[in-house]
Amino acid sequence: MSTAPLPPDDNLGPGFVTLTAVLTVFSASTTALRLWARGAKRQLGLDDLTIGLTAFLALVRMAVQIWGAHEGFGRHKAYLSAGQYIHVSLHLWITQIILFCMVALMKSSICLLMLRIDNNRWLKYILYTVIVGLVISSGECIIILLSECRPIYAWWDRSKGKCWPTYVRVNSIYAQVGMYHQLQCCYGQQRLTALNSILHLH
Repeated sequence: MSTAPLPPDDNLGPGFVTLTAVLTVFSASTTALRLWARGAKRQLGLDDLTIGLTAFLALVRMAVQIWGAHEGFGRHKAYLSAGQYIHVSLHLWITQIILFCMVALMKSSICLLMLRIDNNRWLKYILYTVIVGLVISSGECIIILLSECRPIYAWWDRSKGKCWPTYVRVNSIYAQVGMYHQLQCCYGQQRLTALNSILHLH
């Protein structure tokens, strides 16, 4: 019985790391300039704190990805040793946790910035609801990642324990995306209603 030929041993890791580094350094630099400008005017707020934490986590995530590329991230599993595959899986696990933290912080920063621009009472209720939803949905994904395998290190070395079926984690990510978009729709509807009321006044 013939077996399917292996894919070419292409290493996409260096290209991926280069792109990530360029974008991360650019975003971290612009964020640093924003914090410096706000700090000089003594106008730092929670939106600045959350975006600053996001930029810091982006730099940490980039460092982990560089480490992962050194271990073989970007190459097909067939060309990795057992040890390399374990390390790559560990890096993937770490970067996913950092990513969910970044998503919650970055989008919460946008909401907080909008509150500084327009502190309307109903807008405040909606945006704080969005922030709570972001924290819950991102936290749920992190809890799944931390609980998926027992012991926890079985996530990157499946021979060391037992893990839930993959669809549990996948569905938790779908739930996170769905909850965020539902909250976005609620916010958009509120803004459209407000705009419609303004137009009818003129």
